[in-house]
Amino acid sequence: MKIFIYGGPGSGKSTLAQQLSGEFNIPFFELDDLFHSGEKSKEIKDVTQRTKIVEQLLKQENSWIIEGLYRDNWLNEILNTADIVFYLNTPYLTRAFRATRRTLGWMVFRNSKRTSSPLTVAAHLKLNRRFETVHRPEFNKRLAAVKKQSITITSYKDAVNAIKDVASPTGRIFEI
Repeated sequence: MKIFIYGGPGSGKSTLAQQLSGEFNIPFFELDDLFHSGEKSKEIKDVTQRTKIVEQLLKQENSWIIEGLYRDNWLNEILNTADIVFYLNTPYLTRAFRATRRTLGWMVFRNSKRTSSPLTVAAHLKLNRRFETVHRPEFNKRLAAVKKQSITITSYKDAVNAIKDVASPTGRIFEI
């Protein structure tokens, strides 16, 4: 089973991926973790490096859960390969609160791979607004281009039920 999860910053993508990974024993990958240059780095690898990472991941893993908000061209390969694409629909204020709390935690505790500042909080809030008006519509066009549809979910329970309902090409339910 190959699952891709997208949603705005703070929507709960990482938490959902981790929960589904535990439930179905499928490895999960956060695109943020794959694309930063080091454990405590804000620096992002160049597009060639990111593309190679995605290609290797898709070749090596029979099952995966990938979550992220990146819009690079290699995302089409993930979408083409995915059995299920989830859109995690979380209200803006919830996302904004979570993203702000996470970023402030990075600033206070310095326990993150990414550096943060008050400007980072403002950037996350701006990105969250742009998600609804720019990024999500762009993503939906990309889905249509690869002839995929996303399943809109709002909770872990929605995701589990959708996974159990997905039929294989033979009409049988995937055994998970």
